[in-house]
This record gives sequence, structure tokens and C-alpha cells, in this order.
Amino acid sequence: MRPINLLPRVPLSRRLLKPVVAAILMSTAAVAAGILLLHDQYRTLSRMYEAEIARLDAQMLELLASERPPRYADVTAYRNLVEQLERSGRDWGPVFELAAGLLPRASSIASVTADRDGKVTLEVRMPGLAEIAAYSAALREAEPVADAAVVSIRLESSLTADGAAVRAVPVYSALIELQLAHPTGTEGAGS
Repeated sequence: MRPINLLPRVPLSRRLLKPVVAAILMSTAAVAAGILLLHDQYRTLSRMYEAEIARLDAQMLELLASERPPRYADVTAYRNLVEQLERSGRDWGPVFELAAGLLPRASSIASVTADRDGKVTLEVRMPGLAEIAAYSAALREAEPVADAAVVSIRLESSLTADGAAVRAVPVYSALIELQLAHPTGTEGAGS
């Protein structure tokens, strides 16, 4: 004979309750274990990076405490030299503007040289000796100039074109030395 079960059937939700709760507990435990493992790895990596940062900081402090490389000394010396030259320099612009402003018509400045002692040498080209004399007198009377002396005069010829004819015109090349009143100062032409 067959056994007969007269008890009511157990509902499906009740039959699956225990395995579902067990699966939930197992998955929660697995996720918690994974979180703990990740946290441990993160803490290990964090300690490793902090140790590396501390090592690099110590190395950086050691390098900063050591003497500077030789190139640094050269750069510093050059920088100091440039700053010293800039401080002791003269503003030559007003002197050159003065020399060009007093220049007579049909004349030109061929070259200008200056030295630290306040001596400026002008090479000018002018059409006549009277212009050279007037120019040197005007320079002598100008404010920043203490003295102006004509050092040499040379007669040269320049070719000019008058219509279809080309002819040689006499031109004088004069070397004029100026001694400035304030040789090492930075005073301008108007001071």
C-alpha cells in the first residue's frame, strides 16, 4: 500500500525560505570578505606610497642641503655681472638724440662710439668746414657735453646725380670727440 499524507501541503515560499536565507547570508559574507580584502590592499598600498613619499622627501631635502651644482654658480655670477652693468650703465639715448638734433642740413653721422669714461666719438660727414665748426661749437654749448673737440678732418668726394650728369661733390669727414659732464651718471640730456 501506498502511504497517504493527509497533512496540508507546505507552501513553496516556506520551503524555499531556509535556502534563500542561507544564500543571502553566504553572499553577504562573501561581499564582506571582499570588502575587507580590498580595504587591506588599499591600506597596504597607502602605506607603501607614504613610505615612498617620505623617502623622496628625505632625498629632496638631502639634495637641497648639498652644495649647488657648478653651473648654478656660473649662472649666478653672470646674473650679478649683468645687474651690475645695468646699474652702472648710462642712458645714451638723449646724448645720441642731441648729436643728431644739432646736425646741420645735408650732413650725416657715419658712426658713433662711446666708452665708460663718458667719451663719445662721432664721425660725421658734412659739405663744408664752416658746418663742422658750427656743429662742434653747438655741441660744446649743449648741456650734458663738457667739451667737444674736432680730432681730424678728411676731404672725400661723393658722387651726386644732377639730371643726366653725375659729378663729384667734396664732402668732409670729421672725427669729433665729446667729453660728457657726468661720465658715470645716468643723467639725460635735459638734466
